[in-house]
Amino acid sequence: MPLWPIFAGMTAGIIIGIVSAISPWWSLAAVSVAVVCFVLRHHVIAIVVLAVAVGWIDASLNEVESFPDEMDGHMAWYKGVVHDVRDGMTSRRIVVSIGECGADSSAMVPCRRFKAALFVGSILPQITSGDMIIIETSLTRPEYDPDIPYEMSPVGALAIQGIEAVGFVSPSDISVDRSDGVMTDVFVRMRLRCSDMLLRSSLGEDTATFVNAILLGDTSLLPGDVRRDFASAGLAHLLALSGMHVAVIAMVISVALFPLKVLRYDGLRHVITIVLLWLYALMTGMSPSVVRAVVMATILLTGHILDRQSSPLNNLCIAAIAILLFDPMALMSPGFQLSFAAVIAILTITPSFNMIDRRKHPWLYLLVSWVIVCVAAVLGTGMLAAYYFHTYPIYFLFGNLIAVFVMPVLMGSSFMLLISESLGFDPLWLCYVIDLMYDAVSSSARAVSSLPGAVLGGLYFPAWILIPYYASIVSLVLFIERRRIIYISAASVCAAGTIVSLCIVSPELPQSEYFITRNPYRTDMIIRHGVDAYLFTTAPLSDRMSVAEECMRRYDGYFGRAGANRLRLLPDSCTTGIISRCGSLLSVGPDTYLLLDRNVPVSYSGMHVKYALVCRGYAGTMDDIGHVADTVLLSRDIDIRRHNRYIRQLQNDSVPYRSLRETAFHRILCHRLVSKSYPCLK
Repeated sequence: MPLWPIFAGMTAGIIIGIVSAISPWWSLAAVSVAVVCFVLRHHVIAIVVLAVAVGWIDASLNEVESFPDEMDGHMAWYKGVVHDVRDGMTSRRIVVSIGECGADSSAMVPCRRFKAALFVGSILPQITSGDMIIIETSLTRPEYDPDIPYEMSPVGALAIQGIEAVGFVSPSDISVDRSDGVMTDVFVRMRLRCSDMLLRSSLGEDTATFVNAILLGDTSLLPGDVRRDFASAGLAHLLALSGMHVAVIAMVISVALFPLKVLRYDGLRHVITIVLLWLYALMTGMSPSVVRAVVMATILLTGHILDRQSSPLNNLCIAAIAILLFDPMALMSPGFQLSFAAVIAILTITPSFNMIDRRKHPWLYLLVSWVIVCVAAVLGTGMLAAYYFHTYPIYFLFGNLIAVFVMPVLMGSSFMLLISESLGFDPLWLCYVIDLMYDAVSSSARAVSSLPGAVLGGLYFPAWILIPYYASIVSLVLFIERRRIIYISAASVCAAGTIVSLCIVSPELPQSEYFITRNPYRTDMIIRHGVDAYLFTTAPLSDRMSVAEECMRRYDGYFGRAGANRLRLLPDSCTTGIISRCGSLLSVGPDTYLLLDRNVPVSYSGMHVKYALVCRGYAGTMDDIGHVADTVLLSRDIDIRRHNRYIRQLQNDSVPYRSLRETAFHRILCHRLVSKSYPCLK
């Protein structure tokens, strides 16, 4: 019996439980409907409806417990298990699963479990994942109030990780209790030891970080340029643990246990392989793609033990159902969706598209199968990845040309190196071979990513466009299998609908606009006219390039929709587009500014502007400012005491003002406006 209807029903139930506000008690009505259908001998309908009820109940029972409202903003004691530690140069971020809290360290009681991100201004005390820690701090619920449309939401990034509270902790307020850890502590420490062995080996630095990523799933050490090259070449899947990585590990284990096959203990060999694969999944964090591959491998090997055949599509459905039963929220994660979309596409498209006779032309069949597998994987995940990451690699076939042959050998060699390092050996020849293979893969990625038009970027569209896209692929597969004109017609209509929808729903932004952000350490003004974007910042001259790069990353969603791929620093004197600047005088369209930072005119005589922007570097008073500007803007980076003193002065003088501490400043300009030039005051 095919299991995909059960998987589809369970998926629908989980979506109902997560998205809708309907009480989960209504799932019992679905169970009643399933019973009635079963009595009436509509068995398939009964099973699907029952799957919907199971998914609904599963989502309700596994609902994420929230941070207690009564603890928000109050100093208290907390106890929890460390999930992740990210060390910086002089600080660190710790993600903790809190299970106990209280007003006193000796009177903590169990509370609703939640995750918190703690920021410590020191790399001491020594803390590793799996430690049980006790802290005293004030936790607050993170809030998202963007300065710019489509700004990267730190709250959204925290929510993806399940983090519901944040706080700052002094190193003296942390105590570590390693004797009260959890079972996962063993696997976390095992992964850390394996990572240390790889990084301390004779591998090159770049090779070691790459092997650490593809073998243990730790991509935190990978340089940004390596990530970009692999993503542009269509090789980003190599950096995330997936079925290919598990297959290589299984192959290495199978080869190492080959003597058991010779001794006719093949069943024992399969059992050991299954156990080791699950240990590998636990050690690498039980990501959905790894769990999916390990579940499928377990079913396949179990079938060999019992001498039974299994369906790959059914195996995939069993893996998905098993993951969702334990973690229904995994359905909403990009990793789960991309992993299963890729495998479903490969299993359904590859058999239909390969017309080569396997018996007559085995090598040609394998070559064509490889090309079709690559195409199928991109067809299955390309549009979904574009929805999440807004890019689409064009030359993905060229990128995979070398990787498909080198990566299995590279991973197998890296696994053998890890075993050698754990035994106390550091084989230089093996490290040299792995370095050569990595150079081949990375060089091909760089070459492909440097080709003109390697990546189609700036793809922003609503999720519903995925429906006609996948409908066109399904219709095309049906046409290949059944050769009926209705299917190719449906595929053409759905494909055309997808393209037209992408053109129609492309985001429209004003021709010109600018923003003053609320950075607590500096004042930034971002000005955009068409695809040209400029940055005024009060950061030190040596830091301004890094500030521009930071703004490009943080506001990537906005710049991508606007088609601006570069943020230029605004010089002290310029006239371009709607912008005119001469020292401390700045005009943006009809709006004129006096920038009150370190460098201000000696005299305000004869000057009148619309806004006086007071920044952190300004140490003067508000005297005469009201005669110069219509409105005074107080930047977010001003010291709070000085900020309040300025407000009192402005109120006493009845000068209109606006504080940017709580709300950002945003103006939309008309594209017909012509900038005005203002002479420098001497």
